[in-house]
Amino acid sequence: MMDLPKYSYMVDSNFVYVVTRDKRRTSWNNYATYEEALVEAKYWTSLIHKVINGTKWDPLSVIKIVKTDTPRRIR
Repeated sequence: MMDLPKYSYMVDSNFVYVVTRDKRRTSWNNYATYEEALVEAKYWTSLIHKVINGTKWDPLSVIKIVKTDTPRRIR
């Protein structure tokens, strides 16, 4: 039986979308479409930009949607 590498790469045509916060994944979910990832990105954006006691909770964080074929290697 052949051993599989620890991080198996996806076929070139199989891209997924991953939501990141400051270059780190927000969850283990991979999304097939940009619209699905956008729902989670909106949730995180509303969470980190929530105003608490007159200031934003985390104003310097950046939420991005990354299109990738190696979702486990996002850091």
